[in-house]
Amino acid sequence: MKKSKKIVYLLIVLVIIILIVLGIYFLLKLKPFQVNKIDFTITTDKTEYGGKDRVRVTLVNNLEVSAKPLAILEDRDNLKREQFGDDYGSGFFEKFEVGEWVKVEPLWRCGGCLEVCFYNPTMKPGERRVLEWDRMVESCISMGEKKETKKIAEIGRYRIVSDIQIEGQAEPYRVYSNEFRIVDDSAKEVPQKK
Repeated sequence: MKKSKKIVYLLIVLVIIILIVLGIYFLLKLKPFQVNKIDFTITTDKTEYGGKDRVRVTLVNNLEVSAKPLAILEDRDNLKREQFGDDYGSGFFEKFEVGEWVKVEPLWRCGGCLEVCFYNPTMKPGERRVLEWDRMVESCISMGEKKETKKIAEIGRYRIVSDIQIEGQAEPYRVYSNEFRIVDDSAKEVPQKK
């Protein structure tokens, strides 16, 4: 009798161990998609720009799923987040001013101020996109009428920020480019594409 109780006890313990191992296996298999900082990259072609240089930006989706770069603004306390939509869908250029990073221009514009377009910002796995910034900062004011002003970006330290929405994930994660400098703002006119 004692031997059969030991066998039953051992079988119960063995079944419990097998269930725990299987449970851990399935939990690990179902864990959320992990993102490494190198899975989605944003880089510039140079670290210094002057004259009429255009800033050439490369976005690369190294993930195994589709990803959508978003342009999201938050207020100073990070309480309110506002997505700009697909017409400004890739992120923002930021300038370092008085100890903090300030968004100065969308990474990509459809066209002029408040223009609507049909751009699909979603990037497939392995996709690479190259965008160019003419270093112009455009201000759009709409109070009954549209008013546009453009000026060349000021000398200073810059970077690009984008919130990457990964397919199947609820919340986007933030990616920053390398920092770069604008060392000359003497190009007072809009640089033309080469």
